[in-house]
Amino acid sequence: MPYIFIIFLFFLLLVSSILKSENVKLKYITLSENKLPESRLLIDRQKEKIDNKVKKKKK
Repeated sequence: MPYIFIIFLFFLLLVSSILKSENVKLKYITLSENKLPESRLLIDRQKEKIDNKVKKKKK
């Protein structure tokens, strides 16, 4: 059982060092900035599809 805990701590150490690196931070920032407008468009498309289905059902 203690081995699992030690392995878990080692894993956390590795993950934290990777996430703290500047390269990873920049990638996450650029991804989040790039995804926002695109995700908004996807949401709008889904809303349009739902609206179209509702309109068709009303007819």
